Amino acid sequence: MGLALLVPVVPFALEMLALRRLTTAAFGTLMCLEPAIALVVGLVVLDQVPDAGAVLGLACVVAAGVGATRSGGRAPVPSV
Repeated sequence: MGLALLVPVVPFALEMLALRRLTTAAFGTLMCLEPAIALVVGLVVLDQVPDAGAVLGLACVVAAGVGATRSGGRAPVPSV
């Protein structure tokens, strides 16, 4: 029961701490790199070799995340 609570809570708490200390652009970039880090950990620690589809999908996710983070600025709301 304790492990079931700690597994989602600890990463979420660490992400909230990082969000307070980093800029939104830096935090967004790091979050979109999270699947790439998971792929590398799986490759190194678990000896799981990804196929070409997984690598292509990962590249699309990272590219979309970086693009959205870098160009996703909001337009200022005009005051009435």
